[in-house]
Amino acid sequence: MSRIWTRVAVALLLGAVTLPTWADDPPKKEPPAKLDEAKQTPAEKFAAAKKAQDATAAEMNKVIAELRKEKKELNLSNPELKKAYDARNKATQDLVKAAEELAKAEPTSAAGFDAIGVVINNSGAPTKATLKILTEHHVNNPKIGTMLSRLVYAPPSKELNDFLNAIIEKNPSVDAKGNATFTLANILSRSGKKEDKDQAEKLFDKIVTEFKDVKSPRGTLGESAKANLFELRNLQIGKVVPEIEGEDMDGKKFKLSDYRGKVVMLDFWGHW
Repeated sequence: MSRIWTRVAVALLLGAVTLPTWADDPPKKEPPAKLDEAKQTPAEKFAAAKKAQDATAAEMNKVIAELRKEKKELNLSNPELKKAYDARNKATQDLVKAAEELAKAEPTSAAGFDAIGVVINNSGAPTKATLKILTEHHVNNPKIGTMLSRLVYAPPSKELNDFLNAIIEKNPSVDAKGNATFTLANILSRSGKKEDKDQAEKLFDKIVTEFKDVKSPRGTLGESAKANLFELRNLQIGKVVPEIEGEDMDGKKFKLSDYRGKVVMLDFWGHW
């Protein structure tokens, strides 16, 4: 019996060195989801974020469809719609972040190039990091034309202008050259500087003569360029307003020139 107690005492004595005291905190364990995410490649993270964004967008569309079916107003004061809207926006932000990581990890690959397209499509402009990748690796990419059409309303910057000029000079694709020219012309036309507007007018003229048949989201670049030229040449401060003919609310025909010398407010509206 004494031998047994001796062995127990020795075991306890030896174990006391490694056993934690009551004051010790238990070892922390990362949640399985975080561990899995940490092991994912940028491509896998992007795929997961895209799947989540698609799911939240589908859910929001489902809520909208139900509200329309019930003939309810579509605004964010509706708790269900607000919840779906916020979830979709959060998923979109996560997707853009994942796309930026993928583009950084694979700057020269087709997947990295497509990821930059996702960033631009969801934010309207490239970040400085993605613009740097585009400038360094994709100036000659013939598939860049579609991406450029999304940059028409991007905030102006020297880096963006230099990138567009590089495409105009170096890209072998007529589609890419045309879209780069059109995008640059639009950016310059919004400038307050006369020299920028003059340059924009020259670029729009170039589109009408060299890239008029290139497809755009609204027909062809030639058609869009003509509309922009009309605005630059006729709808600027200090220009004579073009003639307008129509009918007033009583059905009486009139011309805008009938009111020359008077202050006139024009209200254009319609039903769709």
